[in-house]
Amino acid sequence: MKRAGLSYQTARPRHYKADPGEQRKWRAEFKKSGRR
Repeated sequence: MKRAGLSYQTARPRHYKADPGEQRKWRAEFKKSGRR
């Protein structure tokens, strides 16, 4: 990949500005709806 001028990149597990409390609240509501 280096010879082609590319670099190895991965996605971040979560947004760096995300609010952990809001994420927990959203997950709790999502689980209540029965979707997965």
